[in-house]
Amino acid sequence: MKTIEKIREQIAKTSYICGSCGSCRSVCPVYREIGWESSAPRAKIALAKEVFLKKKENKATEQYAQRLQECTLCGKCAEICAAGINTRELWLDLREDLKARGMEHPNLTQMALQIKATHNISTFPNEARLDWAEDLDEVEVEVSKAGSEVAYFVGCVSSFYPMSVGISESIVSLLDKADVHYTVLGSEEWCCGFPLIASGNSQQVLELAKHNVEKVRALGVKTLITGCASCYHTWTHGYPTILGEDLGFEVLHATQYMARLIRTKQLVPGNLEETVTYHDPCDLGRNSGIYDEPREILQAIEGLSLV
Repeated sequence: MKTIEKIREQIAKTSYICGSCGSCRSVCPVYREIGWESSAPRAKIALAKEVFLKKKENKATEQYAQRLQECTLCGKCAEICAAGINTRELWLDLREDLKARGMEHPNLTQMALQIKATHNISTFPNEARLDWAEDLDEVEVEVSKAGSEVAYFVGCVSSFYPMSVGISESIVSLLDKADVHYTVLGSEEWCCGFPLIASGNSQQVLELAKHNVEKVRALGVKTLITGCASCYHTWTHGYPTILGEDLGFEVLHATQYMARLIRTKQLVPGNLEETVTYHDPCDLGRNSGIYDEPREILQAIEGLSLV
């Protein structure tokens, strides 16, 4: 976590170069939904300036906290900013400060306690992480198998939430079809920590990061894949910084790995006569720069029209 002085310097620099042009307002989904100027990115910078840069430092208000915590961290404001302000990083730092001030939303406090108790964001025990695999008839999912080529980090949502378990089922089915020697961590997989980072509680992530990285290293795998965009962003952009070291293995999103399998002919897509479009996840596309591989996969499907 940055010190108050570091955040003050960051706000001073940001408010100096921000021209209040409003370009960020035009792309902010929260502003478009709420309609209040105070919910726009440029307004959050102005509010932070009031808190940090006045001669007599103002007390952070509940409205200030609410506006910071409404942000989805989609990164659109940073992408469009002509001044090059990394607004997403700024919002995260300001959320860390909110927590230090004791102004964290009660729901976020409860979420942090839940992750500490069960190592996942659901209300289920972590031993239930493999329940999604129970309906797989023809695929046997190996757990913590040393010497595997690939480790599949499933993620909390694809492990516990019925609407998303089809993702994990599809990924292991494709790995099996491509004859990839893979393994999962099962109950030894802990939440990646993204919800904690996003809510300003990055200090709690260190324990999760150490555990997950140690478990993957112990397997001796060359590659870790995940189907969750936020898990991918945390593994590639969060863990190396939090741990202060290289992970020692390759981390890929599932789409990157599947595109590789298609290139090597280990996977050969069939035919599908459909017209489709693709929605880039914020944490995979805008925040991690992965755009090509998902489209490469879709374009490899004969008969499919991508618009």
